[in-house]
Amino acid sequence: MTSILILEDDDFLREGVTALLEKEGYDVTAARNLRTARERIAERRFDLCLLDVRLPDGSGLDLCRELRADGDGTPLLFLTACDEETEIVSGLDAGGDDYVTKPFKLRELLSRIRALLRRSGKTAPQEFPMPDPAEQEREQAAVKAQLAELEASFKSGEVGYDEYVRRRMEIISRL
Repeated sequence: MTSILILEDDDFLREGVTALLEKEGYDVTAARNLRTARERIAERRFDLCLLDVRLPDGSGLDLCRELRADGDGTPLLFLTACDEETEIVSGLDAGGDDYVTKPFKLRELLSRIRALLRRSGKTAPQEFPMPDPAEQEREQAAVKAQLAELEASFKSGEVGYDEYVRRRMEIISRL
């Protein structure tokens, strides 16, 4: 099974991306800070790493540079809110293989992951059917409506925070 490390300090995003990747059949290990990510990398090799840039205990750029200095060729995809051109260039020049800014589209993220894994030889190239644009629009409209309804329930107090987060993740994972 293809293994992915996700380094993300935002609990909601980390848990959501983890659930999405697991649903797609990946073996996912999550870390919320650099220290934990370094420990996980020391324990095992990953087929791909998703790295946030700004973390409570440093920068994903530092981890990227460390891995590359050690000769580690694991594909690295930055998944970050840092969207300035200089930050993107810094991430790629540090050794990152791709750079996706938040907010991002889930299907695009999955496609970029598959592309990096194909190029690295970690998975066999597969044919992925082109989705029907009209069906995609219907699905996205349904998800947006469900999210709006959930948001209204949360704001009115009908739904508590934990239930809101759980339901939101369920809705998003259907994309």
